[in-house]
Formats: sequence, C-alpha cells, structure tokens
Amino acid sequence: MRRYLHLIVVMAVMAGAGYARTGRTEQIEQSPYPVTEDDRAYFAAIQDAIQHDKRDWLADQVLFPQNTGSIDGKRLRIESKQQFLRHYASIINAYVRTSVREQKPSQMFKNGRGIMIGDGALWIVELGVDEDKPFQYYISTINNMPPR
Repeated sequence: MRRYLHLIVVMAVMAGAGYARTGRTEQIEQSPYPVTEDDRAYFAAIQDAIQHDKRDWLADQVLFPQNTGSIDGKRLRIESKQQFLRHYASIINAYVRTSVREQKPSQMFKNGRGIMIGDGALWIVELGVDEDKPFQYYISTINNMPPR
C-alpha cells in the first residue's frame, strides 16, 4: 500500500506545473519559478567572473557564512570575503569552474530555493536589500564536491 501511495504522490508531482529535472533537462514552461532574462544575465556575469578570474567581484556576490563542500579534504565554514579570497582556488575548484562553464542558460533550473547551476555546484538566490533596490542576486551555496 505504501508503495502505491508513493507512486501516486510522485505522479501527482510530475503532473504538476512546477516539475523539472535537474541537470541537462529543460524546465517545463509553466513552472511557478520560470528562469528570467535577469536570472540569465546574472549567471552570465558569474560565468565571466570565473572565466576571467574576477575574484573580488565574485567574493562580493557570496552570502557569508558559507559552508563549502571541502577544502583540502576538510569541511570549512567561510565567514568572510577575506577568508573566501584566501581559499579561492580550493573553493572555486575545477568541479565548480567546469559546472559553471558548461551550464547552458537555456537549461537552468529554478525552484523555491533559487537557481541551481550544474548539479548543484552553485545556488543563486534573490534577496530583498532595501527600498531602492528591492532584490539583489547572491550566491547562496557553493558545493565544490561532485555529487556521488
């Protein structure tokens, strides 16, 4: 009975307007979280920053504190821009750089948690800042270890 209930729930979710698979599959157009042109433009800026080693700009985009996947084999909580810059090469490692470089803007995934890049290497969020600039993009998560 549990198996059938699980199957019904999965089928209902898949039939819903927000179903999308991660990775290289496109989102269904009627998603409650459509990827916007502003989303794509911000992602293009991140791609450019990583490709051209614009460390300071990228560090300004990160929400701190930040729990990274691994730095030199150890989990590390990054508390500040200065600490991020000190460990930049380990945080923005080959996995993150490749994920960002290979992500096609037309296949970005967005849900209530934000915009996922690659298979979760980066997550981008929009947060309210102040009345003059009600929303601003930030990098909320950096997972520098490939999924298992």
